Formats: sequence, structure tokens, C-alpha cells
Amino acid sequence: VDNGLVRYHNGVFRPYGSQDGLAGEVVNGLSGDDNGGIWVLTDAGISQWNETSGRFTDIAPRDPRLPYRTLMWGSRGFWVQQNNAVRCFIQGHFVEYTLPKQMTADVIWGAAMDQSGTLWVEVVDGRQARITADNVSHLVTPEAPQDVRVTGRHNYWTMHVGRRLRRAFEFVSSNQVLSIAPWVFYEDRQGGIWIGTLDQGLYRLQKQSIHTYSKEQGLIDRDVYAVYQDRSGAVWMGAWHSGLSRFDNGKFTNYNMADGLPNELVTALFEDSAGHFWVGTHGGLTVFENGHFRRPSGPTLPTDAVVQAICQDQAGTLWFGTRTGLARYRNGATQFFTKKDGLASNSIQVF
Repeated sequence: VDNGLVRYHNGVFRPYGSQDGLAGEVVNGLSGDDNGGIWVLTDAGISQWNETSGRFTDIAPRDPRLPYRTLMWGSRGFWVQQNNAVRCFIQGHFVEYTLPKQMTADVIWGAAMDQSGTLWVEVVDGRQARITADNVSHLVTPEAPQDVRVTGRHNYWTMHVGRRLRRAFEFVSSNQVLSIAPWVFYEDRQGGIWIGTLDQGLYRLQKQSIHTYSKEQGLIDRDVYAVYQDRSGAVWMGAWHSGLSRFDNGKFTNYNMADGLPNELVTALFEDSAGHFWVGTHGGLTVFENGHFRRPSGPTLPTDAVVQAICQDQAGTLWFGTRTGLARYRNGATQFFTKKDGLASNSIQVF
């Protein structure tokens, strides 16, 4: 955010800024590791969180003060171009990657790091290179394109790296090479990847095969916004402007306002620990139960609140992120938080 950082801990929102040791007030990125380490990239440097003191420490060298940027592909850390190298900060350590000699005089447009620790860079004119963890560089050319492996919980997937370090799934269909640039992708419990796109519908990638689902296959519409798998294994999709689809046993079942859906703009999907399936729409919240939609008794939300994200914590409390604030629903009571309570923004889009 533009005025520091906000932490939610033990039920309380707490803002942090320069008075708490942050190097700067404008936060451009966050990074962490499996041991609970937290590092914050600001407009004035990199700060490390110290849980014991409750303060941040500026850990980036001050001379010279370098303009670090966030690494693409999952925000594993930060990077900056320095002379003939790219200096990276990754999980608590500064690492230098030497640029190939063909790029030392160029300005780097962007950098990304894959799961193997290989750094991918692209200069302003579009040329790319990848530099392995042991500092061996390889130019990426149209004659020698490169792919990147993405490892999930069950399988690994290969993605093509295109211009501006844009990753895409590619496959052959009807003797034509098709490219799928994911807007969002989700791995289900069977190891399949569900890829939501803009204007191309929904794709299912499974064991290196791809199934395309669109209106012709029964999907309610082509613009897929939300994807969620319930505990039965069925996959639900919110399709913009048209309603909701449920995919189970190879078949789609579609729902719209005629079936009791409050609105056909579906924005959030979630199944809680009691088995209640929540659906957020532009017309309010609804719960799908026993084949029917019903209006829940709670939470109580402002009339203009559109639920964009839903989750449940370990204590069983339900949280609803809306365009106008954050709702906590516990034991039948609703508590609503906004920027006045310490939120960085009133629009909550993800948990």
C-alpha cells in the first residue's frame, strides 16, 4: 500500500510504517520462507521483520541504494540490475547472477525465477536469457525456445515462456498449436489443472492431456471468473454474466437466476467445514444445499457489498472479503472491518 504495511494478528489489525523500522512507506512486494521469515520491499529498500522486537530492520546495502523490483512467477524475492549482473534477494540471502556478455549493455525489462532456482531475464528489446543457480547463462532465441517446469502437489506441468516472460500452456489440437495463457489456474485433488481464461473459456489439463470446455460442451459461458472443487470432487465455475456451472462425472449442470441464484455475476465460491457451499454474487450471498439455493441468515453485510473472497480459519470463523470491507462471521454474529479499523484497502479480493 502507499502508506506502509498492515498485519492482522490475534484478531487485531496493526499498521506498520517508518516509525516501526520500515525502510520506506510505499510497499512494492512481500517475500517469505518456510521458517516464517518475512521481508518487505519498499520504495527505499528491503526490510526484515523481527518477531521478538516487533520491528523491521533495513537489510539492503545503503551505498549504493538500489531500486529493487519484485520477481515474477510467484514473487519468490526481489531483483535489481547492477553493472553486468542481476542482484537478487531470495529467502533471506543476496545472490548475484552474471548476465551473458551479449546483454551487459542492455536495460532489463523484467526478471522471473522458476522453481529450480533458474533466473529468467528479458531486456527491453525482447531478447531473453536464463541463468542457472550455478551461474551458467543460456540465451533464449526463437530458434532455441525454452520451457519451464511447474511442479504441483501431484504432477509437474510444462509451460512455454513467451515475450515479456509470459508463461503459457501449449498443446496441439486439430493439427494446430494452441496457446493458453492462464488468468487463473487451480490444481484439484486428482492432480488436474483447471485453467480459467479471458474469452477462451475453461481448460482442464490432466496427465499432460488437455480437455477444452466451453459453451459447446455444456459450460454456461466462456468467461470463467471463479473455480472451486468441493469435497465430493465436483468442480464449480462462476461464469461472468451467465451464472454458475458444476462439473461432475464428465457432465455440466448449470444454474442461473431461474434456479434461485441471486445474480448471474458470480464472484466467489467456498465450501465450509459443515458442508455448506457458499456462492458470492453481485446480488448477495447464497448457500447451495440439497440441490437448491437459499439465502443465509448471516453474515449481515452492507447493501452495496459484493463478496469477492471467502475463507474459514482453524477456529471455524468465516471471513468474507467484499468491495467495501471485511466481514467476520462467528457464532451468528457479524463484525465488519474497513480502512478505519486498519485495513490497507476496503476492497478484499483474496485470502
